[in-house]
Amino acid sequence: MSDLKNILPTNNGIDETLLRAYLNGELSETENKAIEKALSADEFAEDALEGLLHTNNTNLGGLEAELKIGLHHTLKSTQKTKKKKQPLKSFKQLNLGIAITIGILVLVCIVWVLTHLKSQ
Repeated sequence: MSDLKNILPTNNGIDETLLRAYLNGELSETENKAIEKALSADEFAEDALEGLLHTNNTNLGGLEAELKIGLHHTLKSTQKTKKKKQPLKSFKQLNLGIAITIGILVLVCIVWVLTHLKSQ
């Protein structure tokens, strides 16, 4: 999804710009008929057109800015949370490694003592 302004992931060639031109009456009659035919075949695009009809273009700039700021803060806090959790995870892994090493050393010592006791 390289184009974040393209809200219609359809393959029929309809995008937001084309829908806005259709709504504003900027297309020819043949283009209008082609759009209407494509809309009748694509329910998602038809819903997008209905959504564009109900939006107020003057409020979109402020809403877009609010969404970007909210997303930025959410991503920033998520990154901070992940950074805080990593040292704890590393510490648990270190403790597990130490416990396994001590366990192996204890087993080696037991085997060594038992072999020396049998040989005497």
